Amino acid sequence: MTTSVTSPAPSGLRRWATRSVIVVAIVAVIAGCVAAVRASDDASSTAGCAIMSDSIGLYPGSNLTLLGVTIGKVTGVAPSNGHVRVDFSMDSARKLPADVSAVTTSDSIVTDRRLEIPTSYVGGATWDTRNCIPLERTHTPKSLSEAFSAFDKLSAQLTDAGGRSPEQQQAVRTALASVDDSLKGTAEDFNRAVQGLGAALGDPQLRDTQLRSLITNGQQLADFFVQRWPDVRLAVDNVGKFATALGDLTRELNPALVRLTSVVPKLASNLQRFDPILFTLLGLITPLVELLPTDQIVALLKSLPPVMSALQAMAQDKQAGLAITIKPPRVRVPVASAGVTCAALNRALAGSCRPSPGARESVDTDLVALVLGSGGIR
Repeated sequence: MTTSVTSPAPSGLRRWATRSVIVVAIVAVIAGCVAAVRASDDASSTAGCAIMSDSIGLYPGSNLTLLGVTIGKVTGVAPSNGHVRVDFSMDSARKLPADVSAVTTSDSIVTDRRLEIPTSYVGGATWDTRNCIPLERTHTPKSLSEAFSAFDKLSAQLTDAGGRSPEQQQAVRTALASVDDSLKGTAEDFNRAVQGLGAALGDPQLRDTQLRSLITNGQQLADFFVQRWPDVRLAVDNVGKFATALGDLTRELNPALVRLTSVVPKLASNLQRFDPILFTLLGLITPLVELLPTDQIVALLKSLPPVMSALQAMAQDKQAGLAITIKPPRVRVPVASAGVTCAALNRALAGSCRPSPGARESVDTDLVALVLGSGGIR
């Protein structure tokens, strides 16, 4: 009997080798992609640091924000010469001003804090990220630990004062009892006050922007008043004078307005009663007014002042009636003897005759007055 030996099929070995090569290639590709992504991330970020007085609430992974917008992450927090060094990474394309500052902040007292850059780059020199933001340009709010430390210090001082003498102990007990009495029953009011304050503050980012705008506008207003103070003072003085004049006018006008309020209703009532008659009369008068000789009337009105003056002078005459003075003409008459003729005429009417100057055979006589006088007329 002959026994045959069968060898492994070369096709199965080749399939196993092929699968192993494919798996190794896939792992290599994945590893290369991860390395490329990490290299790309490292190339697109820039490292920076800030020296803070404390780092309460900050930890690796906290957000780095610029005016409230996230631009990076905190990468490390470590002690440094009595202070705290906070390392962070941010977008490499991000520029910050040379005097950049940093502050730890949060949206509320119960949330984690973030590292905030409050000013953006608008031009000029940029911050050298090789140098940390110095301590004088970083700020941290008072922490709860500091508040508790203050309470602990106060308690220690009270305890020390209470252990000195019975009088001091009684003073401390009296003070604490007074504080306790004043705070009793105020929990709900205090809670409502805190809630109202939180609602009034609203969005912290918006609040900070509004406060900065208010400070800027206040500074501009103060500068305006300083530069224009003489004009402002003059304006204020004029406003005061105007107010005084307005007050005087109001005092004078008020009685007239009071009287007017009593007259107007009566006037309105009468107008309502007689308006048909008045409108009819106006309808008749209007055509006649259009026919009036306006030029002649104006000329007559212009002549009235001298006429009225003359009438007034005549009215002030003490003699009764209308006084009219007439000076009759003098007549030169040739005569044989000027002296004899004037003597006779003057006996009839005194002063009616006198010799003519430069003519010895003629006289000047008021012939009309002489004739009228002989008839008894003056």
